[in-house]
Amino acid sequence: MALLITADGIEFVVTPADGVFTLHELYALIGNGCDLIEVVYLADRTTVMILDEEGKYRQPLAVRNSKATVLLKEAGGIPGDVVLGNVVLASPEEFD
Repeated sequence: MALLITADGIEFVVTPADGVFTLHELYALIGNGCDLIEVVYLADRTTVMILDEEGKYRQPLAVRNSKATVLLKEAGGIPGDVVLGNVVLASPEEFD
């Protein structure tokens, strides 16, 4: 079971069409013109956060995702770094 966390903090359970997420499905969920993803293992080491690799360079900038930023910090992310836009939380087996 994967979870979409929108930039405004709303969470939705999401499922792939054919058992595993394709890149195009992930791009569509993340939105904002995403065409390159970054995969970050979270602190539990069994969940990954999938986010827009170039989200900080897009104009207009996406909204800061406070929930995802906390998860990144807990996973040992770069101090002061923030996550912008929507993210998907999933197990590594859920995407291709």
